[in-house]
Amino acid sequence: MTASDDVYLGIGGHVVRVRTSDGVEIWRNKLKRSRLTTVVVDGDVVYAGASGVLYALDAETGSVLWENQLKGLGKDSMLIATEESQ
Repeated sequence: MTASDDVYLGIGGHVVRVRTSDGVEIWRNKLKRSRLTTVVVDGDVVYAGASGVLYALDAETGSVLWENQLKGLGKDSMLIATEESQ
């Protein structure tokens, strides 16, 4: 199994990786308290937005690679797209 075989969920300030073959949770990372957590997977990186902060997570481990506070843009929901997004 690879990270691309799994599903990534954004819920309640968390990003959760779930194996699609059996529904087992692989990892969970609590980011920030947020009603909406937006998630986009791009190769080995999971981009997540929560409470106005953009995070890059390692798709295999869920560890935070970096975060950007996006100062001056507020704490609203965000949409995320990559060049490969469809």
